[in-house]
Amino acid sequence: QDVDLSWSELQGAAASILGALGVNTSLRSLDLSWSGLEETGGVALGVALRRNTTLTSLTLHHNRIPAYGAVATADGLAYNTTLSYIDLSYNPIGPHCG
Repeated sequence: QDVDLSWSELQGAAASILGALGVNTSLRSLDLSWSGLEETGGVALGVALRRNTTLTSLTLHHNRIPAYGAVATADGLAYNTTLSYIDLSYNPIGPHCG
């Protein structure tokens, strides 16, 4: 199942939606580009990626995810064995996280 929530400006709702991603068992592809995830969303995403076992594609470009959010996301990826594609382009991650 593919879900496109791009341009949704989730911001405060991101943590709830990403929390559900952690226990979802049918989602394969998720597009959250231009959704305003910011640091909080990046941290919530890291937690969700630790637990999710079905997602294979995740698009996150243009979300204002800074370095700390990207590091938290990367930490979650270290535990995820199914995700094969992730797009974090156009986020202010900085040179130390590339």
